[in-house]
Amino acid sequence: MHHSPPQVVSGMKYVITVEMARTSCRKGDVEKVCTVHEDPQLAAPYLCTFHVWSQPWLNEISVTKQECHH
Repeated sequence: MHHSPPQVVSGMKYVITVEMARTSCRKGDVEKVCTVHEDPQLAAPYLCTFHVWSQPWLNEISVTKQECHH
């Protein structure tokens, strides 16, 4: 590296990795306990990484990047 300009950072960046799988519940069924699909192809888990930018003093939070893989 020849030159790296300084950066002014005003917030927190979080990198969150989660394992997710499909269920038979609909999005509006938040009150239910949802089990993973019985069909093995539909039940295959995803590994997802989310980059989240937070500036709590501005009451702002946003997902800046997301990637999911089987």
